[in-house]
Amino acid sequence: MLLLRAAEWTEWARRNARLVIGGTVIGLVLLSGLLYYRIQQGQRAEKAAAEFAAVQATGASGNVALAQRDLERFISRYGATTEGSEARIALAQLHMNRGEPRRAIPVLQPIAGDLGQTLGPQAAMLMGAAQAEAGDRPVAIATYLRVADGSAPGFLRDEALRNAAMLRELAGEYRDAAELYRRLVQNSKEGSFERSFYEMRLAEAEGRAPRR
Repeated sequence: MLLLRAAEWTEWARRNARLVIGGTVIGLVLLSGLLYYRIQQGQRAEKAAAEFAAVQATGASGNVALAQRDLERFISRYGATTEGSEARIALAQLHMNRGEPRRAIPVLQPIAGDLGQTLGPQAAMLMGAAQAEAGDRPVAIATYLRVADGSAPGFLRDEALRNAAMLRELAGEYRDAAELYRRLVQNSKEGSFERSFYEMRLAEAEGRAPRR
């Protein structure tokens, strides 16, 4: 039976030689293209890392205007790389330090919207701070809550909850703030300083919340 099938395959291949050869050529072309793409990506990543080191050196020199220009130029060329994300965060922080939070927000949006990226959560946290500083408190709260709900248990999740709770207190939304402090109490270890602190903040928020 195996010999019969082998003979049938050989006969089919002989009759369809052009098809077989064409399929092989296409496969080789696709494989070559994939290898070339990977090599190009590797070279691009190496070049991005080297150029970003130079941009960081400019920032360390204290020349803010030059650092801003170099960061913007780097992002335009390597925005899709890991270093491009780092450059976005650095540029946004520069805007924040200069008291220009509204300029930081669009810089961060391409990476802050995807919490699955390596630097996505950090970018979203910085964007929340920029939104709050710019006076967009409800938007900042929404950003922090998105980080809290989309992050694994840990410091970043709790920091996002804490920031959102404090903003809600500033807005006089004590009942909503209490709900967030309650989540922080549940997240913290029993008997820890953090739990005691959150329990105190929870009691204060509940005491200030209007009676139903």
